[in-house]
Amino acid sequence: SISGFPMFFDLNVPCNEPLTEAALSATLSTLVKLGYSGAALNQTFSGPPAKTPEFRLKLPIALTAEATNILQLEHRSFRQLSRATYIVKEPAEISALTRLGDALSVFDIVSVVPTSEKLVLGCCGLENIDLISFDTSQKIGFYFKTAQLGVALGHQIYFEIAYAPMLLDAGMRRMSIQNGMALVRATRGRNLLLSSMAQNPMQCRSPYDVSNLGRLFGLEYKDAKAALSLHAQSVVAHSHRRCRSYKGLLSVRRNDGSLASAFVPGPSPLSAATGDSVADAPKAAAAADAAPAAAPAPAAAPAGPSPSASPRRRSSAAPPSPPSPLHPVHWQTASSRLRMGASPPAARAWARAW
Repeated sequence: SISGFPMFFDLNVPCNEPLTEAALSATLSTLVKLGYSGAALNQTFSGPPAKTPEFRLKLPIALTAEATNILQLEHRSFRQLSRATYIVKEPAEISALTRLGDALSVFDIVSVVPTSEKLVLGCCGLENIDLISFDTSQKIGFYFKTAQLGVALGHQIYFEIAYAPMLLDAGMRRMSIQNGMALVRATRGRNLLLSSMAQNPMQCRSPYDVSNLGRLFGLEYKDAKAALSLHAQSVVAHSHRRCRSYKGLLSVRRNDGSLASAFVPGPSPLSAATGDSVADAPKAAAAADAAPAAAPAPAAAPAGPSPSASPRRRSSAAPPSPPSPLHPVHWQTASSRLRMGASPPAARAWARAW
């Protein structure tokens, strides 16, 4: 949010033909007037996905002069994103989406529309998508199951409900409310996104009207409001991680602004012992280099009862001398010393010395 006001996004503005750039500009300008901070232009694909998908438009699309003046007067920006929606009708199409991999990074957001219960389970297991959408304006021939949708929730995938079809026909409105309530029950109100799917400016509604509309699906007002703001931002962040990282590979930006990849195989021993982040390890090493060298203090003898009064078996080995400040064992705790074979008194003496 900026200055305490939430940032609302509409992540479903269809842009397939025959919609022109002039029509899209009018719709986006209407969203600016209604208070939105960004929108995603959605291009729908049907059938087997192409090996090299492309977005048909060049972003950003020019807004009207009135919308541009509003943005300048209110000192805010309007972000335009690209989105691809694949209608999945066969299990082979799910495998094809998995093989695409990095080819989907040309889109800011990737979503799928499964058409059967079996395909829903397959789409929930995909890791290179951000959204799962349903045609809620039509009768869905299966039930939403919490166990199936929970797989997608574990991958931080969101589910979308569009409200523009509710404005077209009474039958669509009835089916949209019924399917929306079923989706809310199955997800328990988690990871839900409300979007317009508006094809013209007359189908756009303000964020607060849409939040009130979310009450019809069984959402609390704060949850319906988050479905337009916080959840939409989470979808964009998930898309950024999908495009910029892969498993243990993270994108790291250098001081000069260029990108570099850094492999993170696991937690650093220094961070495991001190609770510091991995990024603090080079600082700790530099501080150890700058510190003056000092003779290591002799290890203190472990406190305890006399050998004659203690039935516990004592170790004949002397406590180990403290390692040098740059030695890797300096990152280890007393418990790790026990795993290395040191006796309990020796490990406690080593911990006291440091």
